[in-house]
Amino acid sequence: MDKWESLILWYGANVVRKGISTFSKAIKVFVVLVITANSVAETVGLAPEIIRGGEAVGSVFSILDRSTRIDPDDPDAEPVESMRGEIELRHVDFAYPARLDVIVFKDFNLRIRAGQSQALVGASGSGKSSVIALIERFYDPLAGKVMIDRKDIHRLNLKSLRLKIGLVQQEPGLFAASIFDNIAYGKEGATEAEVIDAARAAQFVSGLPDGYKTPG
Repeated sequence: MDKWESLILWYGANVVRKGISTFSKAIKVFVVLVITANSVAETVGLAPEIIRGGEAVGSVFSILDRSTRIDPDDPDAEPVESMRGEIELRHVDFAYPARLDVIVFKDFNLRIRAGQSQALVGASGSGKSSVIALIERFYDPLAGKVMIDRKDIHRLNLKSLRLKIGLVQQEPGLFAASIFDNIAYGKEGATEAEVIDAARAAQFVSGLPDGYKTPG
């Protein structure tokens, strides 16, 4: 028993002896004070973690509140109703915003005709994924143009443009939901028939243990 607990018991015994309070009330107060004191002590011990957690939450909200220079819902942009799929990068200069001193592309040109397949081959860091990032408009080039069907993608509504593009990454991320829900997430308002058609095109869901209900 700690010294302060002994002090509380001594004081409680005195108020009971003098008839100021009853034994049961004194014991109740003693228990409440002990539990409260222990809780406060544990909370104080967690203070460094609480402070670090607050700083982490602050940095997350600063990211969420940050406005992007690429507006996916620009009302003045041209909606993409259909797409043939001709892709062209014209005299593109590009560097990632976090490393503007490292130039990924300098006067880069690439043309992919509609209906044709194109392979980008190169060492890690050579810019293969950067080409996809520019076509999806995750980033804008420092100079030059990214064209789809002979239109600068800056003029196109980004949300409708991305609905026309299918991207399968090497290491895809899945949400903690069913395969069905993960596929449906790719298109707002997707119907069950559309999800099944997309899965049939990929030809993999039927081989999973629980089919469309397989956890992601």
